[in-house]
Amino acid sequence: MDLTLERQKKLAYVARRYYLDDQKQSDIAQELGVVIAVETMPSADSVIINTLPQLQKLLAAVDHPFVKATLDVCAVRCAGETLEQWFQALGEKIVHIHFTDGRPGGRLVWGQGLHPLDTYLETLEKYGYKGCLGLNTNLRGMWFDSSLLDEEGRFSGRDFYPENYWFYPPAADRKNLEQFIPYLED
Repeated sequence: MDLTLERQKKLAYVARRYYLDDQKQSDIAQELGVVIAVETMPSADSVIINTLPQLQKLLAAVDHPFVKATLDVCAVRCAGETLEQWFQALGEKIVHIHFTDGRPGGRLVWGQGLHPLDTYLETLEKYGYKGCLGLNTNLRGMWFDSSLLDEEGRFSGRDFYPENYWFYPPAADRKNLEQFIPYLED
């Protein structure tokens, strides 16, 4: 693997940060009964751990029962991977999923992007996934639109549309949860 100097420096930093006072973070997590769940990131956001093979290599190197995986649906799609590939490769090591729609990235409310919700839910059922699904759509002001502010800089809207996730999370959350109603009914 050809690593740029920038990437080598960042990987060295991560390796140094893995140890705190001569004790591995994974050992500290085990003492506290906490699982560290490592996720991949789109290459536009990070130069460290962008793909499933890179995450597999990290998990193998750490080889600790309290270090597992977070599957970020948008990062998986940005890497050209599938949930099926992740479950085949990692199985029960996947303990958390950032479960959002996207184009392929973007962390959109379900129904606003291009991800196949039906297929994803079928995959989760097929592999018996019982972990958490995080609908982390409203954590960032990535869709900021200044026209949503009044003259004093306060958010002026209350309805859902992609531009107001961050300013009015309840509307985005409501719209997101509505997408799951058909899957919750008998």
